[in-house]
Amino acid sequence: MYLPQWIFHWVDAGRLEVLHCSPMHCGSSHCREGEDAHRTHWAVVFPITLRYECEKGFSVDGTVGESKKKFQTQCRADGQLHGLMGCQKISCGTAHILPFAKLLQPSSAGTSIDYNEKGKYQCDEGYTIKGKSDGSTTFKVTCKEDGILTQPGVCEPVKCGQAPAMEHTQMAISGGVFFFGQGLTYQCVMGYTLDGTPSGESTIHKSCLKTGEFSNADAELVCKPMSTVTPSIANAVMSKYAGEEVTSSSIPSRVTYPNGLEYKCKQGYSSNGSPSGQTSIIARVDSSGKLSPTLPTACQQIKYRVHGQVKDARNGAAIDNVGVSIEGTDIAATTHNGFFTLQEVPSGSAKLVYGKRGLIGNDKRIDVQSDLVVGGPSDIAMSPIMSSDQWRAVLKWGARPSDLDTYLKWGSSKVFYSAREMSSYRISATLEHDDTTAFGPETIHMAGVGECEGGAFDCDIRYYVNDYTQTGDMSKEGAEVTLYTGERVAGAWKIKDCPQSVSGDDYWWHVFTLDGTTNQLKWSCDHGPSALPPTLGFMQKAESNATMVPTMKIEKTHTRNLRSRVAA
Repeated sequence: MYLPQWIFHWVDAGRLEVLHCSPMHCGSSHCREGEDAHRTHWAVVFPITLRYECEKGFSVDGTVGESKKKFQTQCRADGQLHGLMGCQKISCGTAHILPFAKLLQPSSAGTSIDYNEKGKYQCDEGYTIKGKSDGSTTFKVTCKEDGILTQPGVCEPVKCGQAPAMEHTQMAISGGVFFFGQGLTYQCVMGYTLDGTPSGESTIHKSCLKTGEFSNADAELVCKPMSTVTPSIANAVMSKYAGEEVTSSSIPSRVTYPNGLEYKCKQGYSSNGSPSGQTSIIARVDSSGKLSPTLPTACQQIKYRVHGQVKDARNGAAIDNVGVSIEGTDIAATTHNGFFTLQEVPSGSAKLVYGKRGLIGNDKRIDVQSDLVVGGPSDIAMSPIMSSDQWRAVLKWGARPSDLDTYLKWGSSKVFYSAREMSSYRISATLEHDDTTAFGPETIHMAGVGECEGGAFDCDIRYYVNDYTQTGDMSKEGAEVTLYTGERVAGAWKIKDCPQSVSGDDYWWHVFTLDGTTNQLKWSCDHGPSALPPTLGFMQKAESNATMVPTMKIEKTHTRNLRSRVAA
């Protein structure tokens, strides 16, 4: 405790002067920045000691130790305060180096950040707080009283999310989330390129942008299917593409992988010209942009083989060395043992021409829609050349009915299977060949035509065909008659073209009538109904001036040249 001091001092005249001694004065108490004195603003004199405590966030040396937050000073005899210190801001040290961020404040990374001061950062390009595309790109840290900077923000790369799907591609890295700066590569799958050509680029590169979008997200950069120019096949038309029907106006200019296409050959054509060849041609565009299988350049016209037989109209014997050709072409053959084969015959109508020296040349038109075999429409019976008054009628038919017969009648005379020869009114006729086992020929020869003297009943020579088996199918199954005279073919008729001259029961067919007085064809079945159809008395025995009268009732036996049957 301070006690005042008294000093006695003698002055002149023995006068005693009493002096009062005061302690040294060190000034008044005061606080500097950051100091918190227990007492303030009172005189500080020797030997008073003052105790100070730094305010929050301050210490005598900028550190955070508790001992550094307090100090004391003493007023000493020299009037000075000894031990007086100042409080300074606690330092948090220099700013931290943070990933993907740069320091904006303080301007120098070596400058410390003290209490309540702030450090400011900015995220690198493409980085934001929490990686959101619209997230903040700056943040601050503050120096706290404990000398530690507040928790900094974290700069994360902007997130673009899942990679967008691209049609007809596969990614080198699949799945996962992509962030700024990451790139991804799409590879066009097999059969696709960027321009649809085999040599075109097939990779697409994208990257995650700072905006949170993928580059080229809106660009027209897509993998296109391989394609090729739509091929043209001669004699064919495209009927389908990509499984859909097409018309001439909807055929695409190019065809693309992996679509298929189908062509149809025109009627009468196939892929290889064979009757069994494909008429539907199918291919598809493969992954290299080519058609597989390779398409033909054209459908080939279907060619058939026409087999036939040439027989002697007189006896059905085979005739060799007959030239057979198709009119207007170089297709030809020669018979051997009566048979011939014409190769590569186009489909459609064809006119066959037959010829040999000494025989009456003939021709016939056939419809070729398949290979024709012996016994079909290409067979023919040929007649030797005759004198002008001679005629020969040749009947030919198919496998059914098995037996057709020919009848020739003039006046009361009649030639048929049981009366094979007859002569009257200066006209003679002979059944040269009677075929009882289908196909024919069945042949009647006439002579003296034109020399008959008499009326129509006696001199009109009527030629009939009879279905001996009475199937009723003669018209349906088919039969044809060829009439020769002299050196020419006088006519040829098919039963299907003569319905008006066929009897209602389909047993009889009146084919033609010759005028025995003029040696001319008087009527034929293609000129209307028969004027003299067979009657109930048609089969009655011949009488009057006939030189041969057939027996009416004979048991039928099949031989090569003779047969008999019960007459109707």
